[in-house]
Amino acid sequence: MRDDFDELNEFLERALERQVERDRERVLRRANPYVLHLIDVLPDYRSDWLSRHKAIDVMERNRRAKGLPLPRRFDETVQSAFNQHCIHSNVFQKHNVPTDGFFLSRRVGNRAYWAVDRDRAAEWLAKRGLHCQSGADKSN
Repeated sequence: MRDDFDELNEFLERALERQVERDRERVLRRANPYVLHLIDVLPDYRSDWLSRHKAIDVMERNRRAKGLPLPRRFDETVQSAFNQHCIHSNVFQKHNVPTDGFFLSRRVGNRAYWAVDRDRAAEWLAKRGLHCQSGADKSN
């Protein structure tokens, strides 16, 4: 009888630990949206631009270092977040919400380069009561 109780107790403890881990990952995902990470990583368009590949690489390394979950198609996830707020993106233009546009994209040869308009990003963040880890929501 005691063994059954111990077994059940261990089973419930493991189940609870798994649920706590799932909840932790969910909270981390919600607390670390990709848009905020992009704002953190990308340079202001007036000073510099970062290649798309480098931006995604830096974001992936930063998320791994923080222990944040990474989707299987990380590149596509980041690209989608970027497109939602890129003034040059067809996805963004279809939504017709000009105040949400603060990422910029340009092509040089076969490479895409990304940047952020810090002033517009700061306005967007302030309206939502959000801020970036590095303080990148401060205007230059």
